[in-house]
Amino acid sequence: MTPSQQGGVGGVAKPQEEGVAGRIFGLDLLRALAIGGVLVSHLQLVFWGGRSALAGVLGTLGVELFFVLSGFLIGGLLLDILEQGAGPRALWTFLVRRWMRTIPLYYLWLGVLLLCGTWAGATRWPWFFLSFTQNLAWPMTSAWFDVSWSLMVEEWFYLLFASLLIALAGVMRASRALGISCALFIVLPLLARWIADDAVAADWDARIRKVVLLRLDAIAYGVAMAWLMRSRRRACDALAQPMLALGLALVGASVLSSLEPASYQSASWRAGFFSLTSTGFALCFPAVVRMRQPGRGMEALVRWASQRSYGMYVVHLSVMEFARRLMLDGVLQPREGVLLACLATAVLAELSYRLVEVPLLARRPRQHARGERGHRNRRGMRVIAS
Repeated sequence: MTPSQQGGVGGVAKPQEEGVAGRIFGLDLLRALAIGGVLVSHLQLVFWGGRSALAGVLGTLGVELFFVLSGFLIGGLLLDILEQGAGPRALWTFLVRRWMRTIPLYYLWLGVLLLCGTWAGATRWPWFFLSFTQNLAWPMTSAWFDVSWSLMVEEWFYLLFASLLIALAGVMRASRALGISCALFIVLPLLARWIADDAVAADWDARIRKVVLLRLDAIAYGVAMAWLMRSRRRACDALAQPMLALGLALVGASVLSSLEPASYQSASWRAGFFSLTSTGFALCFPAVVRMRQPGRGMEALVRWASQRSYGMYVVHLSVMEFARRLMLDGVLQPREGVLLACLATAVLAELSYRLVEVPLLARRPRQHARGERGHRNRRGMRVIAS
């Protein structure tokens, strides 16, 4: 899940036509909707005990959308790397750029929670969190800093997928390497979920949904769509609206099925739910990237939420739990607790964006020779490094 710095995908967006700093409104909107779903879900969980099943589903969908969106964006970057000439140096630069985008804030907030362990939760397992292994092949070792489960899916995907792709690209055509990499990362986790499933003992959320090695396919769907939109651009242009309709239908089906308790009794559903949802989201992208911008006020609000979504995601649940503790202690009334949680999340996300994320983004090494402002790939399409 997690959100990452937006960049254009080759052949899809032209910076001068997409508003401020070359941002694509449709992708900003998806990111804003994703963080909104997560916030609504956790607000009702923390303050109202998770009474609304629909709100809970919105949180699940929000994280899944973050995964596909991340894959779509880094897919474009990996395609550019392959076209420029992939190798160990390109891989290292890609990983460093990803790590500088995501890891500093993770460690910063992890340190804050460790220092505030008396209210933030148990600190029995800090070494797992420090080494990114709290849910690598097993359920989360602690409910403390629970939202980090999705960050681990992203970090391990960056490392494993990019390494496999560039290794294969060294011995075969780039298109075949990408196809094999996507196929392996989509099929193997699905099979692993099926094999790992235990309808009697399994906690579906903890033992399936939040285990890294069972969820690496979520991001691969976005990579596959970026590849499809570049290699079959005309077809995606022509079929954008039918693909959008089909994608929304698949997401709608996943929502309806998840609201039906009987669905959770099916091993096929427990294994395939994520594949259905991710496919649905991925199919929406050809239409979404071509959305027209609304009025300036709406565009500015969506862009603000999109740019700060990573900070909001990292801090929000801990802030909500802190506000709820103040409510239980009689310091705050329920409405005051909810208001404090929302305002504190927004303020901390703003500080993170301005003081941590933007300064580090400006210091990342260049992925391509022409730097951050973009370049022309071999097909003459304008792309932006991210």
